[in-house]
Amino acid sequence: CGGGGGGGGKGVAVVTTPFTLAFEAQPSSATAGTNATIVIVARDSGGQVVKSATGSVSLQLVKLTTGSGVTEVASSSVVTPLGTATFQNGRATFVNVRVTAASPGYSLVVTGAGFTGATSVSFDIAPGPLAKLTAPSSVSSTPATVALPSFDVRAEDEFGNLVPNASVTIRLSSNANGATLSGTLTIATGADGIARFTNLLVDKPGSYSLVASALMGDKIITANGQSVSVGPPPVPTISFAAASSATPDEAARAVTVAVTLALSGGQTTVPVSVTVTDALTG
Repeated sequence: CGGGGGGGGKGVAVVTTPFTLAFEAQPSSATAGTNATIVIVARDSGGQVVKSATGSVSLQLVKLTTGSGVTEVASSSVVTPLGTATFQNGRATFVNVRVTAASPGYSLVVTGAGFTGATSVSFDIAPGPLAKLTAPSSVSSTPATVALPSFDVRAEDEFGNLVPNASVTIRLSSNANGATLSGTLTIATGADGIARFTNLLVDKPGSYSLVASALMGDKIITANGQSVSVGPPPVPTISFAAASSATPDEAARAVTVAVTLALSGGQTTVPVSVTVTDALTG
């Protein structure tokens, strides 16, 4: 059994003191999916390892709930079930323990019948290496020379954790028209693992595919292409202001008017002055 006992002579009461569980080495922060070996030892009241300890202990992953101080079970974040381990020579060993959900503030708790349990130090799990890019399947149609609607690209590791600081580049694919894609083409993902593209522009009409890619070591990670249809450039609209001057003439009547050429797509309104001549004599 887990407890240790004290002996004595005839008529002397026996006092049993539970052995205390301890982590032989405290867990440390790591990236998601990193395998770890956790060794639990049984110690007596003097701190010595009790090699005669028997029985089994259970290991559990917990995380403090923000603001409440209550621990919650987070075992769903562990690929290899923690389960139980049996003592051999005073040690119980858990192998291939790995946490796949990136988050700060995890701890391990070990318990066992007849033992005083223990809680490890807190440790963090960071996202693993970039393994996947996710982008929308399509982008709304837009005229040429008009900025495409903004869209997000998600960078994830193999477990679905969002990966920050991944440099994501957008390029045109299926570009038979020889169009040019302009704007900010490379953006690093933020702390939320998202790269947001807001000012991309295609200069020629046609159907295209936008492809997001990022470099991970010597491997290129690519997202599925995003279809986008680009229409003809917007047609300028012309509006006339009131006449600014009028100069009669014996052979003709010349009138200068203010013409404003207004282009859509965020272009600057252009003032244009023209002279309209009426060839009819007065």
